[in-house]
Amino acid sequence: LISQKMKNKKIYFWPRWFIEAWPSTQKPKINKQLLIKLQHANLYLWSALNIYDDFLDQEGKSAELPLANNHYRHFLETYYRLNLPASFYQVFDQVMTDLDKANREENLQNRFKTNDGQIIYPKRFPLFSNLNGLSRKSLALGLGPVALLYYQDQTEIITKTKLTLKLFRYTLAAKQLADDARDWFSDLANGIITAANLPIL
Repeated sequence: LISQKMKNKKIYFWPRWFIEAWPSTQKPKINKQLLIKLQHANLYLWSALNIYDDFLDQEGKSAELPLANNHYRHFLETYYRLNLPASFYQVFDQVMTDLDKANREENLQNRFKTNDGQIIYPKRFPLFSNLNGLSRKSLALGLGPVALLYYQDQTEIITKTKLTLKLFRYTLAAKQLADDARDWFSDLANGIITAANLPIL
């Protein structure tokens, strides 16, 4: 089910990069098949989130929705079969619940309209006071490295988990801001307000 197009998105092989970043003297021994499963789970999730995001931007293609649902199920199945401690699944649930909440908030977000060259502003602009919040819709891509922590010595696992998620919050917020900065004009044309084009508005 992993298409060649998805395989080329190795930037999302974060479980592998996470392990390779460990000091050579402390590098954990991780089953290669587990690493491949987690990498593929990231690709499935990445694909599903991109399709869902198109629908949030009112550009979704109905023919792609079954594919998104299929990929999302494969992502969930991978993690549910890991049989990790309950504390990991509490973190997993929190991240996925916040992803759903962020999507709902975006769906309800006021947009602006243009009429005969005039901009009709919404009554309230979205708040982007905390740019780390830009990671909420994609933080689940960082769950692979968190899962790998649970296969190691679980001393101070809660602290390690928090620090790892913090790393990916910064990483994914920066990526989202870069994407929004690149698309600022097309987003404006579609009435979409982002952290990048709000100062322009």
